[in-house]
Amino acid sequence: MDRERKRDGRHSQSPPRAGSSTTRTPLKLPHRAVILNAAQRSEGSRLRMRTPLRRPDPSAAPQDDTRGRAGFTLIELLVVIAVIALLMAILLPVLGRVRSQARAVVCQSNLRQWGLVFSMFMNENDGKSSLPFVDEQWPYTLRAYYADSNDLLLCPVATRHEETPDPLRAHDCYVGSASTPWKMRTWWPERSFCGSYGLNHDFASHCLRSPFQGSAGSRRVPPTMPVLLDCISPSAWVNHRHWPPEYEGEYTQRQDMKHFCINRHDAHVNGLLLNASVRKIGLKELWILDWDPLFDTAGPWTTAGGVQPGDWPKWMRHFKDY
Repeated sequence: MDRERKRDGRHSQSPPRAGSSTTRTPLKLPHRAVILNAAQRSEGSRLRMRTPLRRPDPSAAPQDDTRGRAGFTLIELLVVIAVIALLMAILLPVLGRVRSQARAVVCQSNLRQWGLVFSMFMNENDGKSSLPFVDEQWPYTLRAYYADSNDLLLCPVATRHEETPDPLRAHDCYVGSASTPWKMRTWWPERSFCGSYGLNHDFASHCLRSPFQGSAGSRRVPPTMPVLLDCISPSAWVNHRHWPPEYEGEYTQRQDMKHFCINRHDAHVNGLLLNASVRKIGLKELWILDWDPLFDTAGPWTTAGGVQPGDWPKWMRHFKDY
């Protein structure tokens, strides 16, 4: 009861009058730093209440702290190098075969163009392919029938002529190789050519009927007579008794079968035949072609003539027999 009276009496006390002797105690304000800290705490609590809590995403990949790693380890680097080397070993041979096949296709396209050139020439010359374009001058004689460019004379495999100190010559021609063209040099610059194809001399010396059919005297000219083939000289004369090259790259000044027997397209050469067809011809198959009416297709260098695999030069023994 006394406590209630005292509380009621405290609230009921009237403010002191002016002039009274009652003394007031000064109000103590908090320090300014305390007020600022309290305001910051209250502001932070309000922000936490407004911002919802973010739960971690279980599907997100964990973030590893890789700042301390210096890069690949030695084992990882060796594994990458081994994989790259394996892929190169697999792809390079495939790319090489594709490239060689593409070159062979372009070479056959060139020979088909030459088939049209010979057909036009023979149609305008009473169906004859004889003089004046025998031997090495046939590119000059036919110049009016193809574009004024040397590209049609070159197989894509053999386009760049290499100058040598002592080149092998056959008459007025520098002999080429399986990868280089022959080069004709004369006193007249307009009759100088580089080429990769050679003419069958027997085709040039016979009178043939257009289009690529007819007879030579009393002998029937075979429709599969070779006309133009990959060669290391502008033309060559062949015989069924001619020997093959003793080694790859053995060529003589005598223009014979060795000038056609070159490993230019993977043990083959491309050739244009008298019936206007173009195809790949095996190197050993050269000895069974109908080069002229007197050529023996069952000669000593054919299977029918009794040749044995060991009779061929070593570099040709693994080629297909005919």
